[in-house]
Amino acid sequence: MEGDFNIIARCDALVMVDNWKDSKGATMEHEYAESLKIPIYYAPDLPSLHKTEVNSPVQCQGFREEVGLMYRTHLSKNADYSPANILATGEIGLVTRLWDKTARLMNLTGIKFKSVIHEGVQPPSKPQHESINDTYSDMAVYAVIGKLLRTDRWGK
Repeated sequence: MEGDFNIIARCDALVMVDNWKDSKGATMEHEYAESLKIPIYYAPDLPSLHKTEVNSPVQCQGFREEVGLMYRTHLSKNADYSPANILATGEIGLVTRLWDKTARLMNLTGIKFKSVIHEGVQPPSKPQHESINDTYSDMAVYAVIGKLLRTDRWGK
Protein backbone atom coordinates (compact mmCIF):
# COMPACT_ATOMS: atom_id res chain seq x y z
CA MET A 1 0.00 0.00 0.00
CA GLU A 2 1.19 3.45 -0.88
CA GLY A 3 1.98 5.71 2.07
CA ASP A 4 2.56 4.86 5.69
CA PHE A 5 -0.62 4.12 7.61
CA ASN A 6 0.91 2.40 10.66
CA ILE A 7 -0.78 4.87 13.00
CA ILE A 8 -4.19 3.72 11.73
CA ALA A 9 -3.40 0.17 12.87
CA ARG A 10 -3.18 1.57 16.42
CA CYS A 11 -6.59 3.24 16.25
CA ASP A 12 -9.84 2.01 17.74
CA ALA A 13 -11.86 3.62 14.99
CA LEU A 14 -11.60 5.89 11.98
CA VAL A 15 -13.83 8.94 11.57
CA MET A 16 -14.33 10.14 8.02
CA VAL A 17 -15.16 13.81 7.48
CA ASP A 18 -17.27 15.32 4.68
CA ASN A 19 -15.82 14.92 1.19
CA TRP A 20 -13.38 12.23 2.27
CA LYS A 21 -13.94 10.41 -1.01
CA ASP A 22 -12.35 13.37 -2.82
CA SER A 23 -9.02 12.63 -1.16
CA LYS A 24 -6.84 9.79 -2.46
CA GLY A 25 -5.10 9.56 0.94
CA ALA A 26 -8.37 9.42 2.86
CA THR A 27 -9.68 6.77 0.48
CA MET A 28 -6.54 4.69 1.03
CA GLU A 29 -6.82 5.13 4.81
CA HIS A 30 -10.45 4.00 4.61
CA GLU A 31 -9.46 0.87 2.65
CA TYR A 32 -6.65 0.08 5.07
CA ALA A 33 -8.95 0.48 8.09
CA GLU A 34 -11.50 -1.81 6.43
CA SER A 35 -8.82 -4.44 5.81
CA LEU A 36 -7.98 -4.41 9.54
CA LYS A 37 -11.68 -4.47 10.50
CA ILE A 38 -11.30 -1.15 12.31
CA PRO A 39 -14.74 0.44 12.78
CA ILE A 40 -15.32 3.39 10.45
CA TYR A 41 -17.71 6.23 11.29
CA TYR A 42 -18.83 9.15 9.20
CA ALA A 43 -19.03 12.58 10.85
CA PRO A 44 -21.18 13.89 12.37
CA ASP A 45 -22.58 10.42 13.21
CA LEU A 46 -20.29 9.17 15.95
CA PRO A 47 -20.87 5.91 17.79
CA SER A 48 -22.10 5.41 21.30
CA LEU A 49 -20.11 3.21 23.61
CA HIS A 50 -20.36 -0.56 23.15
CA LYS A 51 -22.56 -2.14 25.84
CA THR A 52 -19.52 -3.90 27.32
CA GLU A 53 -17.77 -0.51 27.63
CA VAL A 54 -20.84 0.84 29.46
CA ASN A 55 -21.29 -2.20 31.73
CA SER A 56 -17.60 -2.92 32.43
CA PRO A 57 -15.51 0.22 31.92
CA VAL A 58 -12.67 -0.92 34.20
CA GLN A 59 -12.44 -4.22 32.31
CA CYS A 60 -12.38 -2.45 28.93
CA GLN A 61 -9.76 0.07 30.00
CA GLY A 62 -7.65 -2.76 31.42
CA PHE A 63 -7.98 -4.78 28.21
CA ARG A 64 -6.77 -1.83 26.10
CA GLU A 65 -3.87 -1.22 28.49
CA GLU A 66 -2.82 -4.88 28.48
CA VAL A 67 -2.87 -5.10 24.67
CA GLY A 68 -0.77 -1.93 24.42
CA LEU A 69 1.67 -3.29 26.99
CA MET A 70 1.88 -6.59 25.12
CA TYR A 71 2.71 -4.74 21.90
CA ARG A 72 5.43 -2.66 23.56
CA THR A 73 6.86 -5.79 25.23
CA HIS A 74 6.90 -7.48 21.82
CA LEU A 75 8.88 -4.58 20.36
CA SER A 76 11.38 -4.65 23.20
CA LYS A 77 11.89 -8.42 23.26
CA ASN A 78 12.01 -8.72 19.49
CA ALA A 79 14.94 -6.30 19.50
CA ASP A 80 16.82 -8.79 21.72
CA TYR A 81 15.75 -12.03 20.05
CA SER A 82 15.16 -11.05 16.43
CA PRO A 83 12.60 -12.97 14.38
CA ALA A 84 15.05 -15.88 13.99
CA ASN A 85 14.02 -17.55 17.26
CA ILE A 86 10.62 -18.33 15.73
CA LEU A 87 11.62 -18.60 12.07
CA ALA A 88 14.21 -21.28 12.85
CA THR A 89 11.64 -23.75 14.22
CA GLY A 90 8.42 -22.45 12.67
CA GLU A 91 5.02 -23.40 13.97
CA ILE A 92 6.25 -26.54 15.75
CA GLY A 93 8.61 -24.38 17.82
CA LEU A 94 5.83 -21.92 18.51
CA VAL A 95 3.47 -24.67 19.68
CA THR A 96 6.27 -25.98 21.93
CA ARG A 97 6.74 -22.53 23.47
CA LEU A 98 2.98 -22.20 24.00
CA TRP A 99 2.90 -25.64 25.62
CA ASP A 100 5.79 -24.61 27.92
CA LYS A 101 3.78 -21.58 29.05
CA THR A 102 0.60 -23.68 29.45
CA ALA A 103 2.44 -26.30 31.52
CA ARG A 104 3.97 -23.57 33.70
CA LEU A 105 0.56 -21.94 34.22
CA MET A 106 -1.00 -25.30 35.09
CA ASN A 107 1.73 -25.94 37.65
CA LEU A 108 1.47 -22.45 39.16
CA THR A 109 -2.31 -22.71 39.51
CA GLY A 110 -2.16 -26.19 41.03
CA ILE A 111 -3.32 -28.24 38.03
CA LYS A 112 -1.26 -31.43 38.03
CA PHE A 113 -1.01 -34.14 35.40
CA LYS A 114 0.76 -37.48 35.50
CA SER A 115 2.27 -37.58 32.04
CA VAL A 116 1.95 -36.33 28.53
CA ILE A 117 2.35 -38.81 25.73
CA HIS A 118 3.94 -37.36 22.63
CA GLU A 119 3.20 -39.48 19.59
CA GLY A 120 5.20 -37.49 17.05
CA VAL A 121 4.11 -34.96 14.48
CA GLN A 122 1.60 -35.76 11.78
CA PRO A 123 0.46 -33.64 8.86
CA PRO A 124 -1.91 -30.95 10.13
CA SER A 125 -5.62 -31.64 9.86
CA LYS A 126 -7.77 -29.28 7.85
CA PRO A 127 -9.93 -27.26 10.26
CA GLN A 128 -13.65 -27.70 9.79
CA HIS A 129 -15.00 -24.96 12.05
CA GLU A 130 -12.11 -22.83 13.30
CA SER A 131 -8.83 -21.83 11.72
CA ILE A 132 -5.37 -21.96 13.27
CA ASN A 133 -5.32 -18.15 13.11
CA ASP A 134 -8.59 -18.04 15.09
CA THR A 135 -7.04 -20.31 17.70
CA TYR A 136 -3.97 -18.07 18.10
CA SER A 137 -6.24 -15.03 18.45
CA ASP A 138 -8.36 -16.82 21.06
CA MET A 139 -5.24 -17.76 23.01
CA ALA A 140 -4.05 -14.14 23.06
CA VAL A 141 -7.46 -12.86 24.15
CA TYR A 142 -7.70 -15.46 26.94
CA ALA A 143 -4.24 -14.46 28.14
CA VAL A 144 -5.41 -10.84 28.48
CA ILE A 145 -8.61 -11.98 30.22
CA GLY A 146 -6.47 -14.01 32.63
CA LYS A 147 -4.40 -10.94 33.53
CA LEU A 148 -7.56 -8.88 34.07
CA LEU A 149 -9.10 -11.61 36.23
CA ARG A 150 -5.97 -11.83 38.40
CA THR A 151 -5.89 -8.05 38.88
CA ASP A 152 -9.61 -7.91 39.76
CA ARG A 153 -10.56 -5.88 36.68
CA TRP A 154 -12.61 -8.52 34.84
CA GLY A 155 -16.35 -7.79 34.74
CA LYS A 156 -16.01 -4.33 36.31
